[in-house]
Amino acid sequence: MKVEFLESNVFGPELVVSAEEFYKAKNNENEFDSLRHATEAFSKLFDVDYYILRSEFDAVLQVLGKNGKVIFVIEEVAYSIRRICEIYVSNDNQLQRVFR
Repeated sequence: MKVEFLESNVFGPELVVSAEEFYKAKNNENEFDSLRHATEAFSKLFDVDYYILRSEFDAVLQVLGKNGKVIFVIEEVAYSIRRICEIYVSNDNQLQRVFR
């Protein structure tokens, strides 16, 4: 699975997966494991314990368009010292938060 580690003006560091690559993991456990390891490695860079769950994957599939992107970002929890990984989907440059 191909993923990109990017730095954006909106989110800062992010892990980006194209819809084409994301859909590969739908029926292929090796691809899903690759995605899981990528999300875990990304989150560990920021001292966050996270990897994508199948339920989160399925929720993303419900809103991901054919040419969209899946974006994983690390967010600070308000009034807390804790960080979490959030999942956004970008379809036609329209962002939608899918999981927090």
